[in-house]
Amino acid sequence: MKRVCKIALLVIVICALLSLVLTACTGVTVKTDEETGEVTITPITDPTKTVDTEQGSDVTPTDPETNGENGGTVTPTDPNSGNEQGGGSVTDPETNGENGGTVTPTDPNSGNEQGGGSVTDPDEDENALEYKKLSYAMRPDGSYEITGIGDYSLLNLIIPASYENKSVTSIKNNAFSGCSDLTSITFAEGSELSSIGQYAFSGCSGITVIRIPSSVTDIGSAAFENCTDLISIVFEESSQLTNIGDFAFSGCSANIVWGDASSISSIGSYAFGGYAGSKIVIPKSVTSIGEYVFSGCRALTSVIFAEGNQLSSIGNYAFSDCTGVTSITIPNSVTSIGFAAFSGCSSLKLMTMPHVSELCRIFGTSSRYDVSKYVPSSLKTVVITGGMPISQGEFSGCVGLTSVTIGNGVTSIDGAAFDGCVDLISITIPSSMTSIGQYAFYGCHKLVEVYNQSSLNITAGNAGYGHIGYNAKNVYTEEG
Repeated sequence: MKRVCKIALLVIVICALLSLVLTACTGVTVKTDEETGEVTITPITDPTKTVDTEQGSDVTPTDPETNGENGGTVTPTDPNSGNEQGGGSVTDPETNGENGGTVTPTDPNSGNEQGGGSVTDPDEDENALEYKKLSYAMRPDGSYEITGIGDYSLLNLIIPASYENKSVTSIKNNAFSGCSDLTSITFAEGSELSSIGQYAFSGCSGITVIRIPSSVTDIGSAAFENCTDLISIVFEESSQLTNIGDFAFSGCSANIVWGDASSISSIGSYAFGGYAGSKIVIPKSVTSIGEYVFSGCRALTSVIFAEGNQLSSIGNYAFSDCTGVTSITIPNSVTSIGFAAFSGCSSLKLMTMPHVSELCRIFGTSSRYDVSKYVPSSLKTVVITGGMPISQGEFSGCVGLTSVTIGNGVTSIDGAAFDGCVDLISITIPSSMTSIGQYAFYGCHKLVEVYNQSSLNITAGNAGYGHIGYNAKNVYTEEG
C-alpha cells in the first residue's frame, strides 16, 4: 500500500511540473485531480489574444482589418497602416517602411522605402555651411581668422562678420583652395574683413560671382586663381582696397566692376590674365601695374585710365596680346613702360603716351632696326605728350604711320628717327624742339604737312633739318 501511495505522489509531482512547462511554452494550463489523478488541459483565455493555428503565433491587433501575414506583431496607430513584413513600427499613416525599418519623418509626405533612415526637413539646405563648421584661429589683435573647413564639402559659403562676438578680419592662405563644389561666396552684412590670403579660393572653379567687401584692403597672390567659371568681380563702393596680389584673378574670364576703388595703389603681375571684358577702367589711385596683368585679354577693346590718374609704371608685357585694343592713352604721370608692354596688340591704331621708353622696347624688341617687325602695321597715329628725346631710328620703317604729334618737353629728334615711314603725311614739332638729326625724315615721300611750333627755320622743299620739309607742300608756324 505504501508503495502505491509513493507512486501516486510521484505522478502528481510529475504532472505539476508538466503543467508548468506546458503553461509556459504553449499558453495552456494543466490541472490534475488529486483524488482521481485525471489531467485537464485548458487554453488560457486572455481577451486581448487569439491563437492563429495556421501560423502558430500570436497576433495582437488593434483593428480587425490588420493582419501580420508573416507572423510578426504589428501595432499601427492608424487602421489603414500596413507593414507587410511584420516587426516594423510606423509613426505616420502615410509612411511605409516596407522592409521593416523605422521611419520618423518630420514631413507627413516623406517616405523612406528601404526603412532604417532618418528623413529631415526638406526645406533645409544641407549644403549651406554653418558658421560653426568653419575653423577659426584668434589673431594677436583679438579678432579671428578663418582657417578652413576641414573635410566638409559645400556649395554655398557664408563668411560671417563675427565669431564668438569678435570680428572676423581675415581668411588664411589656402583656406578654401580647391573647393571645386563651391558655387557661391557671401560676405555677411557688416563684414570687417580686411585681408584675403594667398590661394584662399584658388581652384574654386564653380564660383560665378564674387563681391569684395569695402573693408578689404589686401587680396593675396593667387587668391582667386583659376576660378574658371567666374564671370563677375565686384568691388563694393567706398572700397578700401590698396593691393591686388600677383595672379590674384589669373585664369578667370570675368568682368570687373571697380565701384569707387579710390584707394587701390598696386595691381600685381598676372592679376587679371584672362579677363573677358571689352573695357577696363584703371582707378585713378593705381600707381603701378605689374607684369602680364592683362596679357592675352583678347576681348578687351578699350583701356581707360581714370581722370587724375597717378600711375607711374606699367610692367613688362602688361597688355601684351590684347589683340582687340584699338587705342590707348597713357597718363603723363607714367615714368616707366616695361618691355613688350603692348607687344602683339595687332589692332592698335592710336597711341598717346609720354616718351619714357623707346618704341621698339614697348613693342617687344631691343633693336631699333627691327622696330618695323614689331610695331603693328595698324598703328596710324602716335601722340607723344612729352618726355625724353626721340632716339636714332626709333620709328624707322613704321610703314603704317600717317600722323605723328610730338608734345612739348621733347627737345631733340636723332638721325634716321623716322627714316622709311613711307605713309607719314603730317608731323607736329613742339616749341621745345632744338635739334633734328640728319636723315631723320629721309624717305618720307608723303610728308606734306609740317606744323612747326619751334624756333627752327623749317621751310618747304628744303632738305635741312633731316629732310623734314623736303616734300612738304605746307609748313605751318605759330604765325601762320
